[in-house]
Amino acid sequence: MVIHLGQDEPEWDTLRYHPEEVTELYLGSAMNQQDRADILATAKALNPNIKVFQAKRNAKGVIAFDVV
Repeated sequence: MVIHLGQDEPEWDTLRYHPEEVTELYLGSAMNQQDRADILATAKALNPNIKVFQAKRNAKGVIAFDVV
């Protein structure tokens, strides 16, 4: 996980976590298939029980999420 740090610190750092703490993953609607496949494989390897959602935009431009 990436976190923003305070003033006069580097722009970002990595936060250690236990894989089971990340229970949901939301994928963007414009993600290409190779990136999607890579991210899904990594997520499932770290936490096989992770819930994954894929963003989509309907005809009116409203964003919704489908379960993957």
